[in-house]
Amino acid sequence: MSPDGARLYVANATSDTVSVIDTSADTVTATVDLSPYPGAPMGSMPNAVAVSPDGKTLYVANGGNNDVAVVDTESLVIRGLIPTAWFPSALLLSRDGRLLYAGNMKGLGAGPNPRGPNPEQPLPTQQYVANMARGTLSVIDAPDSATLARYTAQVVKNNGFDETRKVLVRTPGEARPHAVPRRAGDPSLIRHVIYIIKENRTYDQVLGDLRQGDGDPGLVLFGRDVTPNHHALAETFVLLDNCYADAEVSADGHGWTTAAVATDYVQKMWPANYSGRNRLYDFAGGSSAPAPLAGYLWEQAARAGITYRVYGEFSAFGSKPPNVTPAPFANGLAGHLSATYAGYDLSITDQARVDAWQAEFDELVRRGAVPALMIVWLPSDHTAATRPGFPTPKAMVADNDLALGRIVEAVSRSPGDLRDRG
Repeated sequence: MSPDGARLYVANATSDTVSVIDTSADTVTATVDLSPYPGAPMGSMPNAVAVSPDGKTLYVANGGNNDVAVVDTESLVIRGLIPTAWFPSALLLSRDGRLLYAGNMKGLGAGPNPRGPNPEQPLPTQQYVANMARGTLSVIDAPDSATLARYTAQVVKNNGFDETRKVLVRTPGEARPHAVPRRAGDPSLIRHVIYIIKENRTYDQVLGDLRQGDGDPGLVLFGRDVTPNHHALAETFVLLDNCYADAEVSADGHGWTTAAVATDYVQKMWPANYSGRNRLYDFAGGSSAPAPLAGYLWEQAARAGITYRVYGEFSAFGSKPPNVTPAPFANGLAGHLSATYAGYDLSITDQARVDAWQAEFDELVRRGAVPALMIVWLPSDHTAATRPGFPTPKAMVADNDLALGRIVEAVSRSPGDLRDRG
């Protein structure tokens, strides 16, 4: 609220904007775009605001960019950006406006986790990422113009905005197709994508025993004896030993995996669910609140006219083969989600899932109707730890590894004209 009460500033985390409301008329009079550059995908996540005592400056916490935007309230132009710790989510100014307090929801992150959960040997001394992260408070002098310019340059460097922006710029003339396009929108040689989503295993837990990579053999839980197919794929193609995940747990991981973002709602709500405080798990189509504005991969495929089929991901909890249905708010999956492929149910093996996928795939190949995009969820490597009635963690990860290998083999042995008929 402005000091005179005439203006109300509302942060819209899902649309990366701030609405300016005339309180006397209860109408939106202006909208401030918090995107870091033109054409940027959603992800700034403005989620808190503060107004200077003189009403001339609006501060906006961009949780997704780890910064605070400094906005001139007269022109509504962003003057610059202030770097913060991870995910600023609360702002307060001192009475004289000289100090800005920024509460950072995720602070400095969890850091290394050498005592992470071992599903085969649960111990009370083990660390869990959700318990390790600590919020922080940044106390910042309100910057002058020179300092703000320096801060802004630091934010751009921290986030790689310059490099990211280059990727969005099309090259002049007709671009040559590449397997991985150099610029967004350039043509690709790839005609079909089978996107396999697995669960929460770290690089070191599975591939830390590979000498070629930057791993720690001491952290290996499911090495070559358990995951021969993972190892064979890594050694045959690419290791990705320095490819890092944005997610902390499955709840936000499925957002990052299927939409390249976990929304402000997801970021703030999953801890309440994971801590057992009676918070509904609605992060995978259980409600409309977690959904990103641009939608999920399958929604974007539909808009682009790309054929797609989804196996397990965002299926309704409790629905079982042969009647698996989409989650209530999983838009775009009706008619595109396999009814015979199980979603998250650890009592069902990944072998059963691949049996269902294989039957569909073979029929689609026979009909020349393989979709351009397949999204396949193999969740058994989540494991059920040492719960009675379930296989051991190693058995479940081995099941997952075999399922992955079966999919790769099936595709590798499919007819050579598959790419021309899908």
